[in-house]
Amino acid sequence: MPTIKTLITYLLFLLFTVYAHAKTTYTISELPAPIKQKIEPQLKEFFKEDLEQVKFEALAGGMSGTPVYKATLKDNIYVVRVYGDNELAAYETTLLTRIAGNHQFGSKVYYPLNNKPTRILISGFANGKAPNPSEYPQYKNNLAKSLRELHSITTQALPMGANLFVRSRASLSKVGQLGPFLEGLSIINKIENALTRSPFRFGITHQDLNTLNFLYDGKKFTYIDWADGGFGDQMGDVANLTLEFGLDDKQA
Repeated sequence: MPTIKTLITYLLFLLFTVYAHAKTTYTISELPAPIKQKIEPQLKEFFKEDLEQVKFEALAGGMSGTPVYKATLKDNIYVVRVYGDNELAAYETTLLTRIAGNHQFGSKVYYPLNNKPTRILISGFANGKAPNPSEYPQYKNNLAKSLRELHSITTQALPMGANLFVRSRASLSKVGQLGPFLEGLSIINKIENALTRSPFRFGITHQDLNTLNFLYDGKKFTYIDWADGGFGDQMGDVANLTLEFGLDDKQA
């Protein structure tokens, strides 16, 4: 559930997006004050003395409600995603985006240099466009191959384990260390271990595959916005695509 502070930040971003129709690009000093104050230290760490030369352009954010900017510095184009206040979610999104980029399924992550909690994620600007559902027959084989390869990434790439279980353990640690909670922790660990060894297709998944969240350049697919991604049932990604493209059982 987004916090009030996150919702206010996103509202300011929406107002800023409306303003952007009259002004295509703007500098760091022209960003809304709350957003500028939140992300300027990290931007300075990455862009250094060139920050004032960076041109920002508001991009359409996904349902996760995080402000997203296209940032251009000379011939280099980046995407800057502003996180909310949930550090664990930001950590997981950064890690998953980095894993996808390292395996050529996403954009390269430039900032942070490691997976430390941070207010922003800076990645490369992905080429391509949102696939048209009406053209599905033309690229279905490429999409199936891409998704199969994405799902084949070893789950050992996720050192934090299954994000569902990490969140459950984090919740338990907040409420206390009494006997019942330790018993709950033991149950969570047993379920996680069982699922990791089960014959079901559990592994790295995007978990929000709609046509806003992956791009196609005619040859390869790039998956973006990993805010909901993690360790899960890989058939969930197939189910999302089935709904998105209106496929029947045979097509799926």
